[in-house]
Amino acid sequence: MYAKQLHRKEAEELEKIHQQIVEGKITYQQIENTCREIAEKLAIHMYWNKKLSINALSKLYKKDHKTLRRIKGF
Repeated sequence: MYAKQLHRKEAEELEKIHQQIVEGKITYQQIENTCREIAEKLAIHMYWNKKLSINALSKLYKKDHKTLRRIKGF
């Protein structure tokens, strides 16, 4: 139960970060420079849980496909 709560809370935080990127308040690059681990978690979360394609993520996050594919594990 506690693990589910932690996972849900982390997912909510990642969603907030994603929303800030969409609104133009911050950039993926800023997050990556601050904490690479969070940036990678964000890309993975949006790909697997929100079913955003690599193309959509690369346009939104202004990252090349190779970087996002590496994060994704392919």
